[in-house]
Amino acid sequence: MGTSSRIGIVKSNKIVSIYVHLDGYYKGVGEFLLEHMKTEEKTQEFLSKGDRQSVENEEYYDGTIQVDVSLAAFLSSGLKQSCEFFYLMENGKWVATDSYPENGFFTFNPLETLVLKEE
Repeated sequence: MGTSSRIGIVKSNKIVSIYVHLDGYYKGVGEFLLEHMKTEEKTQEFLSKGDRQSVENEEYYDGTIQVDVSLAAFLSSGLKQSCEFFYLMENGKWVATDSYPENGFFTFNPLETLVLKEE
């Protein structure tokens, strides 16, 4: 069983995102995003290929791309897919959270900080 995640980008007040089945934790998907998805353009190109098994290979599920109109919708759809981690690029910066809200609230933090905490 994999550690799944949703990766998204905020564009025009919407969140465009995909599902990734494997290695969703900060040292997996998170580290990949920091190393390889440094611009909005690269991120959009990566997301345009749709849902995938892993960020490290070209195995796609079905090319599905999801568009949500709110952060709540983005989180809700990911939770329905049993996603454990959520990644968002907004204004060229990566933030992330896990599926275990503190005091009932999801808190997005800078991805660099979260990756460093896992070392």
